[in-house]
Amino acid sequence: MHLQKKCFRTRNKKANGFTFVEVLVSMLILALTGAVLYGSFSVGLKAVGKSHTEVWNAVQRMQTDSIIRSAAGSVQIPYWVNTYGMNSGERTLEFEWYGGEREHKTIQLPPYVLLKKSELVRGKDNRPLGVRITYTIGMQEYTTSAVFASLPPGKIKL
Repeated sequence: MHLQKKCFRTRNKKANGFTFVEVLVSMLILALTGAVLYGSFSVGLKAVGKSHTEVWNAVQRMQTDSIIRSAAGSVQIPYWVNTYGMNSGERTLEFEWYGGEREHKTIQLPPYVLLKKSELVRGKDNRPLGVRITYTIGMQEYTTSAVFASLPPGKIKL
């Protein structure tokens, strides 16, 4: 008698496909890879945003510094003048003897700048040498020192 009765079916060795465990392992590997890529991408985007902000702050700082230095570089006080007046507002600087003429010139600073303090720097002989301007851009405080154009060339430190 020939018994062909089988209680359990065995897997055919020629059958193509994956087992449930193999599918779970591949899904786990795919999920871990996705999590690592997402984390890396997130960190990269934060770094790009931070560097963009830092570059923009540096550009604003350089523009403000250039405006102050250019204005102070146009002040030409005659050698016989010892009294000098300089006024400042929240976003304005007013220079006397601008361009070698006894006139007042008001310099408007950009809207992102807020002046904290402006002071006249004098030499040992009480002659005005330049200005020292303290201002804020955002939450950072900066100071720019600039020499007047009427001074003789040489090493002058403010």
